[in-house]
Amino acid sequence: MTVSSRSDPAHLAHYRSACALATTEPEAALDRLEQALEAGFAGAWLLEHDERLAPLRTSERFRAAVAPLVSPAAFYREYALLDFWIGDWVVRSAEGEHLGDDAVRRLLGGAAIEERWIGASGDVGIRLFYCDVADRTWRQVWVTGYANAKEKRLVEATADGGVAFQGRVRLRRGGEMLDRTTLVPLADGTVRQVIATSSDEGATWSTGFDAIYVRRSDDALR
Repeated sequence: MTVSSRSDPAHLAHYRSACALATTEPEAALDRLEQALEAGFAGAWLLEHDERLAPLRTSERFRAAVAPLVSPAAFYREYALLDFWIGDWVVRSAEGEHLGDDAVRRLLGGAAIEERWIGASGDVGIRLFYCDVADRTWRQVWVTGYANAKEKRLVEATADGGVAFQGRVRLRRGGEMLDRTTLVPLADGTVRQVIATSSDEGATWSTGFDAIYVRRSDDALR
């Protein structure tokens, strides 16, 4: 009976070999570990906690090899793309009307960002941003207490530091439309957010939300 190679993938074979060699032949173990990673090994928790790898963890070569997997937010520059969005915000219209308050926090060592919105009228929403390590592209999911949900992906990063997320939103009456969120950091430290929709595949857009986000500490001084 022939055993399929799927039952013993190359990345696991290399990983087991690295564990077996870690104490007696650390350089050879690192060779096997790098081969495991190249072959697709994705066990980040094991790399940090498997006791068999303990002799390797003080090695610079080990840390460099595993960094993209165990600390992607510190390794890939894409994870810094939304740094300007972190903070506590007072949200106002262009005319200065108070629209709501927003709290944006890093989660999971920077691998995700959580936004909690409380509108001036009492509406509440939560948005989760996460960076897909497979293609290092940011995505977002927005959910409200009214069972509204939107999923978008990063479609543009501009030279001025702004970002645009876009996705398709299904309508309760049937059909769908494009929904686009643009975040632009401004020179005075504020952020402008514009949310627009299109029912004609992007030929025309209708703006439904346009606001300025002022850091709470700065808003008190205005």
